[in-house]
Amino acid sequence: MNEESRLQSIQEKLNDPNGQVRYEAVKAYVRRDVRSRGCGPLLDMINDHDTHAALAAIDALGDVCKEDADITIRIAAEARTPVGLTWHREAHAFVALAKRSPERAAISMEAFASHPNWWVRMYAARAAGAAGDAVRLDKLAYDVQRQCPRKRPSVRCAA
Repeated sequence: MNEESRLQSIQEKLNDPNGQVRYEAVKAYVRRDVRSRGCGPLLDMINDHDTHAALAAIDALGDVCKEDADITIRIAAEARTPVGLTWHREAHAFVALAKRSPERAAISMEAFASHPNWWVRMYAARAAGAAGDAVRLDKLAYDVQRQCPRKRPSVRCAA
């Protein structure tokens, strides 16, 4: 299979009916296609009905096409403070935003860092690390959950 056929195949898999295939296609697209074909397909994938595929696309957009201000605006719109039990999308978008635009992420950092859900605070620590916010990392290192369990992540461990 030549390279162009391979790239076309990966792009086709982004529309596969199986969520796991789309998830793997997002990862492959980032590794092989994004430099030559751009971030449009990743931007489309953040609306995927499979949570894992959508989160993989959001995560990838934290690292690629950083010069595209429209993508940064879209990621910022997704990085709103989580409400209720759903936090995954917002927390992943917040980390991606911190990688793309630390100054924009700084605006919402307190809301994420003081969120009642420890998972959200853990993602705040990841965002602080990505943004180079040492002061916030230090504060999060003393989160209420003061131990680093071996098999379960914690805010302190993430910080």
